[in-house]
Amino acid sequence: MEKKRPILSISMLVSNNRRDTIEKCMESLVPLMKEVPTELIIVDTGCTDGSVDIARKYADKVVQFTWCKDFSAARNAGLSECTGEWFLYLDDDEWFEDVSELIAFLKSDAKNHCDAVWYIQRNYDNFEGTAYNDTFVGRMVKLTPETKFCGKIHEWLEPVPRMIKRTGAYVHHYGYVYKSEEDRLKHLERNLTLEEEAVRENPKDIRMCCQMVQEYRAARRYEDAEKLARETLKNTEYEVTNSFVQYLMLVIPRIYREQERYVDAIAAFETLEQTAVLLHQTKQGLYYEKALTYGFLKQNENLIQTYLKYLMELTVLPKEGEPMEHPVMDFVQYQSVFFVQRAVEYAVKNMIADDLYAYVEEVYGWIDWEKTAQPKEMLLGLFRCYKETGNVGLLSKHVQAFLRNPELEQMLYGAVHSFYEECPESRDAFLEDLESLKVQSGNFPFFHLLYTEKQGTTTEQDIRNYYEKSDRKYDEEVAMLLLGKAEKKLMQYSEQKRIGAITGAMKEYIARAKTYADAAYGPAFWTNAECAVGEQYLEIPGEINFARTMDGVLSVEGGAVFAAGVKEALKYHSAMLPAIRALLEEREVLSLAKQLKAVAKAQLTEGKTEEAKAILSELAMMLPEDEEVKELLGKI
Repeated sequence: MEKKRPILSISMLVSNNRRDTIEKCMESLVPLMKEVPTELIIVDTGCTDGSVDIARKYADKVVQFTWCKDFSAARNAGLSECTGEWFLYLDDDEWFEDVSELIAFLKSDAKNHCDAVWYIQRNYDNFEGTAYNDTFVGRMVKLTPETKFCGKIHEWLEPVPRMIKRTGAYVHHYGYVYKSEEDRLKHLERNLTLEEEAVRENPKDIRMCCQMVQEYRAARRYEDAEKLARETLKNTEYEVTNSFVQYLMLVIPRIYREQERYVDAIAAFETLEQTAVLLHQTKQGLYYEKALTYGFLKQNENLIQTYLKYLMELTVLPKEGEPMEHPVMDFVQYQSVFFVQRAVEYAVKNMIADDLYAYVEEVYGWIDWEKTAQPKEMLLGLFRCYKETGNVGLLSKHVQAFLRNPELEQMLYGAVHSFYEECPESRDAFLEDLESLKVQSGNFPFFHLLYTEKQGTTTEQDIRNYYEKSDRKYDEEVAMLLLGKAEKKLMQYSEQKRIGAITGAMKEYIARAKTYADAAYGPAFWTNAECAVGEQYLEIPGEINFARTMDGVLSVEGGAVFAAGVKEALKYHSAMLPAIRALLEEREVLSLAKQLKAVAKAQLTEGKTEEAKAILSELAMMLPEDEEVKELLGKI
């Protein structure tokens, strides 16, 4: 029975010193090989450290190849054994993060309507994986009899594909991170040797000339890089719209910048922009690189304006009849999410550095909160811009993106708290603006509570929402907030000795404390004495226990029970001593007033009007708010 043709053929070169990555590479392919009929061809280029033995466990076939300093020859040795409909090649020092998008493509009809798939190669700048550049690579193509590799080094596939599908799949690649400067130079020397041989054999090979310029830059041989770029441009037979020609034109001002010739670089960028015919991808690179150069010159407004040109260029669609652009070299990086978000990050930082807030809405309009590498810094920058501009639209436009992502959501709460704590002069306006967002998740109920207290509209449900939904960072502040007005009123009445109003103020204070306690601890706390010593109530504010104790004795006329209750209450909140003294004094005065009212009423009954008036007048001075005294005087 004839074996069915696989959908995908995967080919890989295996070399020495890759034992730490090759198994990651193999394992990342396993889900793909399980879901899609696949053959895996390994090319052994002379491995002696056992790396090929690891790969052999996963491979369908191992091809022996004698290394001859020609990467295309080695790649073609593996390619010649492939029989699949599609072909994928990768290196043994890279591995996929997730292949589900490739699986979906190979299982769908989409594979019949294009001839190449691009995925992302994430090239790290350090071993920690915290800094990297993303670039698309075209390493998955529809296999035809004409498919072959070309070039001794930095090999490529021909024929060049025309119908390309981009995916978000990516591989991790640490191939440009070196353990030492010696290793880096050794790698550069190997590449330059092969590139120089290739250019000598075919000086009109513009692709290899571009690769060699790139290598000269990596080796910091800037004069050689510029000389080769200019010579290639002078001698090329290609049209100016050729992507490699465009790369060489753009690389010259970049070389100036790398030499720290920033003024020369800007002049060269401007000449290129004003006089040359440029592809869209070249304009993207030009604006991005020119903006970076403005950064070195500390020309922040020019930097922001140029980054915005770069971002806008990404949205420009080719005009009808324009040929499709095929990104070459590092052109493709300018279209990556990483570069877009890095441009936004630089623009934000420089905008804040020079207080250039006129650009804030436009710059932040490009931010992708889930893709930016610095969400916390960008969020704090957003609040800084809000503070300086008072533009609540900045918050309303971006807050919802954070609330949809649990990790970002926590950053948002932190930023809101930081702003609240660090900007007391802006709090009133900030609370009003937050209220307009109508957010009731996380710690927003605390700020809603602040707002309603200022408006005098706080409900028990507002308080309950705070305790049920927030992390309760501001428990003490909430207690003071809710009791503050009532306590201030009570202390003010006590100081003014407003007899007849002090007990009422104390009752108002107790009612406010009970509302707080019911929401914070549940109704059982207020009525159950045992709750006070429960583990869950160890951090109860003293003001609450004071109010709770006073509530139990306020209705007692006096005597030992009242005295003991007051003494117990003051243990929790000794600052209330002036109010207690005023309350006791009020009770004595009210007791005396009660007796005097009875005497005055009896005198009125007996017709002793003048005597009654004298007593009532004295009482009116003692109790200016006593309605009964006012009424009795009104009858005389």
